[in-house]
Amino acid sequence: MKVTLIAISLLFNFIALSLFGFFIYQKGGIAYLNEKIIQTRGLTLSSWFNPPHTSEKTRDSKTLKLLSPETDKGRPLMKVLNERQSERKFSDKVLSLQELSNLLWAADGITRKDGRRTAPSFRNVQEFDIYNIMQDGIYLYEQKSNQLTLIGEGDYRKNAGLDAYVATAPVNLIYVADLSKINWTTDETAKMLIASLDAGFIAQNVALFCTSEGLISVPRHSIDKDSLSKVLKLRPEQRIILGTTVGYPK
Repeated sequence: MKVTLIAISLLFNFIALSLFGFFIYQKGGIAYLNEKIIQTRGLTLSSWFNPPHTSEKTRDSKTLKLLSPETDKGRPLMKVLNERQSERKFSDKVLSLQELSNLLWAADGITRKDGRRTAPSFRNVQEFDIYNIMQDGIYLYEQKSNQLTLIGEGDYRKNAGLDAYVATAPVNLIYVADLSKINWTTDETAKMLIASLDAGFIAQNVALFCTSEGLISVPRHSIDKDSLSKVLKLRPEQRIILGTTVGYPK
């Protein structure tokens, strides 16, 4: 009888572990567990770049793998278009890693095997980099590897724009165009016009995503571009075109 009970117990444990493992696999594996740990403990992204209690290098200190975008979410497009509006009163509540992953993918993430993205660009030149300025630091969104690369540690949000709210909002996206990729003309005015057009596509993607997901946003041109270019360590051919502040409503 005792042997039978042990066997039944082991069987149930095996089934439970199998179901749990399948659930975690469906949700995204280890990355999903990492996300839940962050949500539960309230850890910031810097905790992942600089793990506090380990003597071994368990991850590259300069990169953070994002979660797979949840492309099956979202509200009806026509309702989102109707409700989209710019707002400037932000809560200090931080976005989860999944929300950040979804936001960046919606902005200009890869949608097809040939590398095309959610936002169109003139001649598919894909001249934009998206810098993410948060309380923990500055991160560059790497579309191909779906990761964040640490550019600088520390709170640089006050450098992200001239409006007061950018210094306390959780996320400031900065759209930086590499004009050298627009290589079929030498006319800088034409290059800036193309870049401005393409930045608008990205900014609209962000605005619609935020409206769909209960976040608020505002696109901004009020940026000290010379100062921020130095903070972001941009090359001369890289130009700041626009920014968007994102967060929860206050």
